Formats: sequence, C-alpha cells, structure tokens
Amino acid sequence: MTDPPPRVFAWGVGVATLYLAVAAAGFHSGAVPVRILFDGVAPPPPYRWARPPEDLAAGNQAPEGGMGTVSVDATGSIPASATTGDGQATVNVAGRAIPGERGEVSAVVRITPVDPASIGRPPQGLRFDGNAYRIEVTYASSAKPVGLRRPLTVALRYATGGTSIVRSLGAGWTVLPAVRFGGNLHLLVASTEAAGTFAAAAPQDVPYRIRTPWWWYVLFLGIPAALALLVGFLPRIVAHLRRRPAP
Repeated sequence: MTDPPPRVFAWGVGVATLYLAVAAAGFHSGAVPVRILFDGVAPPPPYRWARPPEDLAAGNQAPEGGMGTVSVDATGSIPASATTGDGQATVNVAGRAIPGERGEVSAVVRITPVDPASIGRPPQGLRFDGNAYRIEVTYASSAKPVGLRRPLTVALRYATGGTSIVRSLGAGWTVLPAVRFGGNLHLLVASTEAAGTFAAAAPQDVPYRIRTPWWWYVLFLGIPAALALLVGFLPRIVAHLRRRPAP
C-alpha cells in the first residue's frame, strides 16, 4: 500500500477543519452543542418578536397573525385548525368543540400577536419567551363569542428556552400544563377550556442568548484536528521506522 500524497492529505485536513469550524459557528445559541453534524434538518427560522429583547433586536421581523374558518352544522363543528402566517402559533379545534347555532354555518378563529409585557408581568420565576397571542373564536355571521364544548389545543413556538405556556387572567398570568418539543421544533403545546391570550415562558435565569465559552471551540476544533493529523501521519511514521537500518 502506498502512502497518500502529501497534497491530498493536506486538502483532506483542510476540508475537515473547515467543516468543524462551520459546525462550531452554528452552536452560538448554546454553551453545550446539541448537534455536531449537519444531518439535513434545518434549524427553526429566527423568531419574530412583537417587541424583541435588546440582545435579539437586530434583524427582527414583525410577527404575523392568522385566521381560520371552521364549518359548523346543527351537531357542532368539524375538526379544524388555524395558524399564523409565520407558523409561530397554531390553534386546533376538536370535532364538536363549537356548538351549532341557528343561522350559523361557520365560526372564525383569529390569532393576533401582541407584546406580553403590555398585559402584565409573567408569573414569578418565569420570563416571556416569545409573543403573546390573543385567540378569539366567534360565529361568522353574528360575531358572537363561542362557548366551547371541548378544549382547544394551542401550540406556540418559543424563542430560546421556553418550558411553559401561560394564559392571561387580565390582571396576571397563570401557568398551563404544556408538552415541550425541543430540537428543531421549539414548540410548546397546551390544552385550554376557553379562548384567551397565551404566551410561551422560560425560567427567569435562562438568558436570551447563551454564549459559547472559548474553551469549547478549543476542544471542539483542537482534539479532532489532532486526531486527524495523528491518523494521517501514523502510516508515514511507521513506514519511516521500518526503513531505518538495524543497528
């Protein structure tokens, strides 16, 4: 077996180092990376804030609202959903959740993003981790608010480290039991007996932007590069030792 040409090996090490550098640059959102390989799944798009934190204000885009129509007959509504244009909030309406109403053939679900701080302080120990979304369910013809027979399912994207969904009580907020989907989804899902205003929340001590310490880049880039060099030059070292004349 012949040794690999030095130029080919140098290109290989260069490409590997560049790959690691690009991957490391993508980990600025967490002190401990979750993924160390590009597996073809794109991260979620940047969160759109109604009123962004100072650390995340650069390049922020305004959030979008959404609206959906739910068909209603004498027995009630059919299953349906409504979502915002940017996909940051979704409302699922279960079958028969909206009761039938004389003269009504549909109901309207409206989702409007608002600044949660304009409503009130978050519960103790939490901070808002995204927009608040005002969810309204009304009959299409009369605009009369709907009294639900079954709970709604509310799904909210969180911006950074959300763990809870909170619901406005007018003078404050209450925490709803929620299921968290991390990874590339950044999603919180909760059930609610009534429409209202909801927001994602995170523990107060979780920063909006987590800085990666310098020593992580040293470990992440230095150790693989050292191993690559060792594996690449080990056959040359062994071959050189074998060619040395015996004493």
